Amino acid sequence: MPERVTSEQVSVVIPAFNARAVIARALGSVLAQSSAPAEVIVVDDGSSDGTEEVVGQVGGVRYVRQKNAGPSAARNRGADVASGELLYFLDADDELLPRGLEHLCAAMGAFREAGAASGALLYDAGGPLRRLPAPGAILGGRGRRGLVHDFFEVARRHYIAASGSVLMRADAFRAVGGFRADLRMGEDTNLWSRIAGRFPWAFVDEAVFAYHHHPCTSMTRRVRESDKPTNFLLSEPEMRRAIREELWRSYRSYRRDAALTQARDALHQGARRAARELMSGIAPAELTMRWIVTSGLAALPAPISRGALTALLRLREAAARLRGREPTRWVGQ
Repeated sequence: MPERVTSEQVSVVIPAFNARAVIARALGSVLAQSSAPAEVIVVDDGSSDGTEEVVGQVGGVRYVRQKNAGPSAARNRGADVASGELLYFLDADDELLPRGLEHLCAAMGAFREAGAASGALLYDAGGPLRRLPAPGAILGGRGRRGLVHDFFEVARRHYIAASGSVLMRADAFRAVGGFRADLRMGEDTNLWSRIAGRFPWAFVDEAVFAYHHHPCTSMTRRVRESDKPTNFLLSEPEMRRAIREELWRSYRSYRRDAALTQARDALHQGARRAARELMSGIAPAELTMRWIVTSGLAALPAPISRGALTALLRLREAAARLRGREPTRWVGQ
């Protein structure tokens, strides 16, 4: 029999840094759920813009303040004080859809062995909303909810997990050590890899949150050329310890693809050193055109590489749409 899982078992954690302009929307979306969560925790990561004042005007929210330490440290702090059996993390500039928690809880209840469950997202970049992944892309004809037997193989082709689309068991989160606070990019991808490498993963074919990507409001941490390189991908020895034996080959392929995707994201931000560091740690299985092009772009001056990358990705997305396919990656997430 499926385990009954409800929103009343969920602790919602919202990390916030100078989020005065957007956090009311995020909080409103959580408090408007079909069933209220056990608690809503805002972890203020050293804001100086009056974020605390906005949060204080919203009832039923627990406010925690810390010195600025980054989004991963803020998420971990929220998890430390959370009392729920399940954890859900929402960025302050994003929005939980009206039945988002209900859909995710239903997936966790249907598959009690799962360490986490994810759903689809609506991607908002100021134009028409895009649903990722497309309906049926993950589960095919297996219904609205199901287990993903090889998370990494699926993640190579589709957006199966993103911050705001994942509900996880608190004990699974703690068993893998939570978010890596030393990472400056890809910290969520790193966590999904460690959870999926150790526990089964469930998916619900419903849109559960809206990802708002606008340059003026995005809370996503940006990579600077001066940042000390820190690879978010697990090394080979770490992979052997963290990933189940039956998944390690597909993880290795996923790791190579993820390195290219994140390297392109770094190039999009002008961080050529970070892009080169990401690629240098991942040997390609073969010299594909994608690998060759990304390596070439990393060697060009930042303004040229950024412009060339943007043009190439637009052509790629246009070609995918002409073939009736879903573009599989975007930069600037």
